[in-house]
Amino acid sequence: MGALLLTAGAYVLHQQLRHLGLQGTALAMAQPRTVMLTLFKIAARVKQYKDRVRLHLPGGCPVKGRLAQVCQRLYPDIRMRAMPASP
Repeated sequence: MGALLLTAGAYVLHQQLRHLGLQGTALAMAQPRTVMLTLFKIAARVKQYKDRVRLHLPGGCPVKGRLAQVCQRLYPDIRMRAMPASP
């Protein structure tokens, strides 16, 4: 029963990500595995603060712009700063 709930939750999250964050992009109709491999399996340095999390992406990250676009769509009220390249 637990695995079924986790699977259903993952499906709902993927559908919302498609609807809210990926609409109008090449990943709008992609399978969950493709979205995970494209957007989430990237090398990044994560810096956690008290009120936010900051990702330091490599300078040559091919999905940097798309990831910034998805974040802006998911959190429109938060002013996004440019994502700098990691040193």
